[in-house]
Amino acid sequence: MSTPFGLDTINQAPAGTKLWLLHCGNIEADEGFFMRGGGTSTASNPDPGVTRRKGVIISVLIEHPTEGLILFETGGGENYPEVWGAPLNDIFARCDYTPDHELTAQIKKTGHEIKDVKVRVTSDPEASFDVT
Repeated sequence: MSTPFGLDTINQAPAGTKLWLLHCGNIEADEGFFMRGGGTSTASNPDPGVTRRKGVIISVLIEHPTEGLILFETGGGENYPEVWGAPLNDIFARCDYTPDHELTAQIKKTGHEIKDVKVRVTSDPEASFDVT
């Protein structure tokens, strides 16, 4: 009998692992940033107009049975417009914001506290994170 091999045997979370998608806000931008070719002109339609689309800012909280709480991404944060600055905030404008989108509030909905996060993973190596 052969031993199974493949991603299905390697990439499995241990029993007891839990995962939550945290809704950390919304942004709005020109559809060209979300969809390849969005807003592209053609010879027959040289001015297709501008369409703006909304997107969701997602963080992921993982409860690992041996490693504890792992947080992937930290969201935009309360001061998103000021921290990220005018050029980026003008392109990816925050919209429909409420304090409920804050990371601490989202983590609390899972029954945890931000101080309990053991590992933070981010796609931005310069991102700051204060768990105090």
